[in-house]
Amino acid sequence: MIIGKKRILLGSAGLLILIMAALMFSGCSTPPNAGPPTEVPGPATTDAEPNFVNTPDAPVTINSLRVQPAPMYYDVFIDYTNNTAKMISQTEFCVLLFDENGNPVFDTHAQGSAKFINSKKQLVPYGSMSGRWLVQLGTQKVKGHLVRVTFFDGTTWEDPGLVEWVEAEIAKY
Repeated sequence: MIIGKKRILLGSAGLLILIMAALMFSGCSTPPNAGPPTEVPGPATTDAEPNFVNTPDAPVTINSLRVQPAPMYYDVFIDYTNNTAKMISQTEFCVLLFDENGNPVFDTHAQGSAKFINSKKQLVPYGSMSGRWLVQLGTQKVKGHLVRVTFFDGTTWEDPGLVEWVEAEIAKY
């Protein structure tokens, strides 16, 4: 009698764990062959001006920057290219977050509306890469800028105009 109750209890607990795992993974996963979306619905695609700045002598060029709603956080996709003959070991971007009305969105992890995004993926010379990062719910528009590039040999490039760019964008609001 006790063994039968244990089997029912263990079976129920196992079934509950399977259901919870299925719900968690089905709502938050991306199919393995699904790349970043080519179009984002809503206000994020209606901006006439580009939402990123490329510094002329920068070793990395941002090709596209977009935001997409997701269940718990929103996703920011950045496509970028290495413009040098050197291997890159780390790339850092600054992304400013805005709501549908263009007001800054406070990101709880970044403790502000400027979120620094760091990619530690190695990027081959003249190669391109795409990355996906999480940002605060309610982010409908983003503006981005390259901050720093670290090369495989240990040398770094930093954008001298980053502070001026952030100040100019903040002055608009």
